[in-house]
Amino acid sequence: MSMPFAFRPARSPLAVLRRALASGTVFATLASPVPDSAWTPQAPAPRAAAGAAITNANAPAGRIVGVARDVHGNPALAAVFVDGPGGTIASRTSTDASGHFAFARVDTGVRVVTVRVLGCRPWYAIRRVRAAATESLACVPECFEPECLAGGAPTPACIERPADELARIGRRCRVHRHERLVADTVRIAYGLLVVPPDFERTRRTFPNASASWSGGCVLTPASKSWAIVAACPACRIAYARWRDTRGVHDAEARHDAGAARDR
Repeated sequence: MSMPFAFRPARSPLAVLRRALASGTVFATLASPVPDSAWTPQAPAPRAAAGAAITNANAPAGRIVGVARDVHGNPALAAVFVDGPGGTIASRTSTDASGHFAFARVDTGVRVVTVRVLGCRPWYAIRRVRAAATESLACVPECFEPECLAGGAPTPACIERPADELARIGRRCRVHRHERLVADTVRIAYGLLVVPPDFERTRRTFPNASASWSGGCVLTPASKSWAIVAACPACRIAYARWRDTRGVHDAEARHDAGAARDR
């Protein structure tokens, strides 16, 4: 999916996730049914035992606190969930700047805690929560760094070649009829996408800016860092003017413009 917003390489997926966690919008993505084996085979997520006791709202509750760190001991930016009846999410929070998280009130019984960090396997812990007691967790998710995202110039192995984009090369832009779409290699942006309020209306004037490509929110060891897109030079100019007028920072205001592309 091509996007008119240019991707600034200095803004990493972790920086995008940090902004999303701060706004609270990241949970919709990290809690979505993405396979736990997104990058390597793994057993299904654990569930509380069928007979686990779930207390009512008036019964005593316990606490769950913890810290998430990477293998180097640095704080990990993560979304944390406690399961509810039937595999639902009962509570959710995120780690703070030091990697700590806390659930002040958790129903007693056997509970499953899930910690999700972008680019890492989900981390699980099964604990029996007792009334007025505190369960402490220390989480070190198993993470990876896709080779292509290490930086540097595009290499053939790190370039995505979307078939629909290749098919659009040479077509005329429906807005700038004098221009034909040309091939360009752009950065792939990973993470949640943010859109300025007036973008839906304005993007019609530059539907083929295609200054970056959306890679979604799931990273794997094979994730690419560049993509070939079909771009209109006049759309690029129109987009740059709009961006400068709005004072938009490329990596902070990105949107999937696939719906507006010429077909």
